[in-house]
Amino acid sequence: MRFVFAITFLSVALAWAAPQKDEFPPGALARLGATVAPAKNEPRTGEVNALLFIDDNTLLSCTNSGWTTWDVQKRQTRQPKPIGGLAFAAIRDAERLWIGSTKKLHAIEPPQSALAEPAQSWDSASDQVNVIANAPISGRFVFSAGDQKLTVLNTKTGKTTGTVELTSRPVTASLNCNGRVLAVVTRDGAARHYNFSANGSIDPIWTKRVARSDHGSAGFSPDGRLYAVASAGRIMILDSTTGRALLGLERRFGEGDVRCLTISGDGRLIASGSNGPEAVVRVWAFESGQELASFKGHLGDVNAVAFSPDGKILASGGSDRGVLLWKIPPGVSSTKSIPLNDAWDTLDSLDAAEAYKAMGSLLADPKAGVATLDAGFRGLAGEQKKMLRWIAELDHEDFRAREAARRALLKTGLRAAAYLTDPKRKLLGAEGETRVRLILEAFESQGLRQPEGGLFGEQLRAVRAVRVLESFGNAEAKAILEEAAKGAADLRLTREAKGALETWPTQR
Repeated sequence: MRFVFAITFLSVALAWAAPQKDEFPPGALARLGATVAPAKNEPRTGEVNALLFIDDNTLLSCTNSGWTTWDVQKRQTRQPKPIGGLAFAAIRDAERLWIGSTKKLHAIEPPQSALAEPAQSWDSASDQVNVIANAPISGRFVFSAGDQKLTVLNTKTGKTTGTVELTSRPVTASLNCNGRVLAVVTRDGAARHYNFSANGSIDPIWTKRVARSDHGSAGFSPDGRLYAVASAGRIMILDSTTGRALLGLERRFGEGDVRCLTISGDGRLIASGSNGPEAVVRVWAFESGQELASFKGHLGDVNAVAFSPDGKILASGGSDRGVLLWKIPPGVSSTKSIPLNDAWDTLDSLDAAEAYKAMGSLLADPKAGVATLDAGFRGLAGEQKKMLRWIAELDHEDFRAREAARRALLKTGLRAAAYLTDPKRKLLGAEGETRVRLILEAFESQGLRQPEGGLFGEQLRAVRAVRVLESFGNAEAKAILEEAAKGAADLRLTREAKGALETWPTQR
């Protein structure tokens, strides 16, 4: 009897000691770390706050216990326990790894040296430095610095250059690729975009209402054309220039609010994680909104999602302490382009989808795109003269001339409305002004309303054209901007061109 008991005990012990084959949720490639169901009203030690792939085989996990790096292929940590203090956010550029901690922002050089002590740190008034954003091209960086402030840092010099004053506590912030546009989501339920200068001064562009929350997630597409922001149970994909909606990505019935999102490096995919207890990780095609995959396996809130640089793996982590790696389908591109010859005239469209196509057509062929924009800018003076002539001809004594001018202005749409409503415009006679009013009423009846932000017509086209030239980043594009910057100081095109040149990199 004792012999049988000993054999049984030995068998159980050997089975326990033998390597166990982990059972992963459907779609998962691996689990990094033990998963523990979070308990209510208890400190969440080890909770994952942020994830970042340093390279295809190295994943950084920021937790309430410090930061850890994982060897993705071996499924092993590269240190026996987390290092550093509490870690709330992480981001990287070519030279540094940035980690937001308790009252500190840390920089580690190079990014592959995540286990090393920080090379430099900056103080913050925030107990949790969980809002950070960078623009590697210009060297601009912002991080939370108190209840309603962001500190502006020049990463090239390591010196702070200013402070952004906000009206509510920021919950997430993003910079476009060159750092000229700052996007901030605040606790009061607003996503605001600003023209942003190195000293921290901001000039509002547009505001979009989102759900009030203490936790936010948002980001620009790699080319800066689109901006994605989480709002309760949906993700809004917006035209970054105007804030107009391109599409919405909705949760399914019974699912929790969207808690985090990320965009793949090639801009083809967007992924999100939701609140628990039955959290969902979902992947969509960014341009079309087509759902490509959904995964379940976390026992609590999903706080972070991150794509590997090659776009083949998605990592997710949250309040259950574990990190899951998911195999994701390849991205698809379904956006239809428009003829390049029509791109210039479509850049001022208030239809976010049409404007996205126009910018995409220009970006698809840099040489032809630069030539198209160069010709467009050179033709602006002629367009302006033509518009003013049409307005003057609304007072013409010949009916045919008046009618031709009216039709031409109607065809031009809101571009003409900017001239017709210009307070500096020379007034026409009584009949001419009546025709102006009727044209504006016709625009209104067609749904062509001047947006509240005031960015439409030529000004809107100028902003989008400059952003395309910034994306090209070549000598030909810079020459066009240098010429545009010589224009009248009060012109939007002049101001945009000067702003682009201020952040133009010395090398690309």
